[in-house]
Amino acid sequence: MITIILGLALFLMSISTLVFYLKYKKLNSKVNKVISNLKSPLRKGHYQGALKITNGAGLTEENFYPIIYVKELDRFTNGESKIEIDYIETCISEDRISSEKVKKYIETSFKSVVKTSDITWLESENAIKESRRNKLEHLKESIK
Repeated sequence: MITIILGLALFLMSISTLVFYLKYKKLNSKVNKVISNLKSPLRKGHYQGALKITNGAGLTEENFYPIIYVKELDRFTNGESKIEIDYIETCISEDRISSEKVKKYIETSFKSVVKTSDITWLESENAIKESRRNKLEHLKESIK
């Protein structure tokens, strides 16, 4: 009789532990998804750099303007933004200079904190605010 009761108690505890574990995994995956969504870039944009190509003697010069696509990681109250390079369009023919050299030069001279107004943003401010609001509401719903 006691073994039946202990066996039944062990079975019920196993089932309840399994149910709680599955609920925990589901909640954990929801929270991780929302947190990764919150860590995503605030917005995307681009700006144009100005570079010159000269021959070895410096006699001929050619200006070109590569387009640097960036992601905003953080925005500061002083009107600056922390950005990272997403993609670089060199906008120059391969016969003049290698695009890999241009990309490498841009990446080495890249500044990660720039004036927010210097970037041409591809999303509106209202869309960003709405997106943040939705992300926070989604996080609150996931925790409940």
